[in-house]
Amino acid sequence: MNKRDLKRGNINNKGSALLLTLLILTSILAVAIGAAAIVSQGLVLNRTQKWSTVSYYAAEAGVEKSLWKNSNGKISSSCADNQYLNLTPATATCQATPFLNILGNASYEVWYGSTTTETTFSSTGIYQGTNRRVEATIPR
Repeated sequence: MNKRDLKRGNINNKGSALLLTLLILTSILAVAIGAAAIVSQGLVLNRTQKWSTVSYYAAEAGVEKSLWKNSNGKISSSCADNQYLNLTPATATCQATPFLNILGNASYEVWYGSTTTETTFSSTGIYQGTNRRVEATIPR
């Protein structure tokens, strides 16, 4: 390129449009990847919240069933303090190790504690590796 071409405006700009297009597409791609990461994280949090809710309802079901059996005299009199309840039989039985009561795809285990003044049922709901606990204490 010489001085005469510069004065006439004969400058070769063939590669600048390609470079500008490449920069714009790279910027759009960066924004799209950031948005995808935010959406992906939201989906994971949504799934975790769903699992937590199912676990909570399983734990709630365990406490409710324990309270119902207790109020109807359906818990074995041989149950000692600090044991786990098996709520499957007509009269709930106790054991030293946790017993998983199945509730659809979820499960729950109920711990039984008793003093001279109160009885405590502590139920842990389990679903997809997520645990939630509900506890109820009633006077004796």
